[in-house]
Amino acid sequence: MPGQNQRTRVRLLLVVALSGVAGCTASRSDFRPEETIFAAASVHVPIRLVRNLPLVKVSVNGSSPRWFVLDTGAETSIVSKRLAARLDLQREDSGLDILGAGGESIAADAMCRLSKLRIGDAVFQGAHACILDLAHLRSALGESFDGILGYATFAGCVMTLDYAAMEMILSRTSDLADRTTGDVIRVRGYGRLPVVEATVGELPLSLIIDTGSAETFALPDSLRRVLPFRHGPSPGHRGTTIAGSAHRNQIGRLAAGITLGPHFVDEPLVFLTSGPARIGGGVLRFFRLTFDARSGRVRMERTSDAPLTTPGFRSPGFVLRRSGGGWHVADVLPNTPAFAAGLEEGDRVVTINGIPGARLQPSVWSRIRGHGGPIHLVWQRGTERGQMTVEVADVIP
Repeated sequence: MPGQNQRTRVRLLLVVALSGVAGCTASRSDFRPEETIFAAASVHVPIRLVRNLPLVKVSVNGSSPRWFVLDTGAETSIVSKRLAARLDLQREDSGLDILGAGGESIAADAMCRLSKLRIGDAVFQGAHACILDLAHLRSALGESFDGILGYATFAGCVMTLDYAAMEMILSRTSDLADRTTGDVIRVRGYGRLPVVEATVGELPLSLIIDTGSAETFALPDSLRRVLPFRHGPSPGHRGTTIAGSAHRNQIGRLAAGITLGPHFVDEPLVFLTSGPARIGGGVLRFFRLTFDARSGRVRMERTSDAPLTTPGFRSPGFVLRRSGGGWHVADVLPNTPAFAAGLEEGDRVVTINGIPGARLQPSVWSRIRGHGGPIHLVWQRGTERGQMTVEVADVIP
């Protein structure tokens, strides 16, 4: 462990885009569990999918299970500040800087040693994790969770994430060693982060397989001038990363496909980022992924050989965030009817389609936003009250 005067930099790529969260890596090997114990040859654990992010129940040091985001774009695991206080976790170290998806940095509260993580009937003993306040990510996601499971957790086993079956499978061994054919792809990282090679048209690209990102593909903004775009890039909504709010996304649809091993994504929707390139849940949800960090391979299985397509970016021009028993406007997209109507970040929702803000549930708001019909919003700003009606429209078709 580093001393108090040293600072270790850890990358966490968890991105919760406001249209949907981003992730973290580390330069240390001791984030890996000391021992992994299985009650059977393989363990099947159900997952939930929230905005393309997989959540799994995890027990920390014998506590009742709590939801954690499964994030292969994070090397280390994260325990929320509130859970660390509730379990009275022993703090071992400070001096840790966490790097967010956009390159921004935040200081972790401390490191702690987790004597036992239990996922289903699999036990991971002696892993280290960072302690961090995750309240802003919970608010952006609209769901409660108490931690992030990083990629290093699974360094001593094989982890399969089956989006279609809504389950995670943990196994002692796999048949991926020494195979690099078909849907088995060699990864760089070997226990750090799973990085695979891809091409955009003829342009080679290295992509992190990032289950902790709700996006489709995040590509470096530095490539903007050489990437062929069919539509855009245009301003999108702000994202929320481990370090807080990120800069406004630029979103576009490519005029070329992305090839990933035997798989082809036709003219995908992409996000431009100042952080590392990655493939997120907006595309990964079509796969059954098997990660074998020990052999440096990942299997990316699909039930169809047809090219993948990604939907366009649709928005009513604003994003809502739940807080304090109600909802407020978290972002307003420039050059939209909502912007022209004078809606501002921070405005409180009085009613939306006649539903009082205090009674609006996230699932109901998701249905309203996804339906595509008119949205009637009454908002409050101090003593001022306004209203508007807008349609959910294509920003990027």
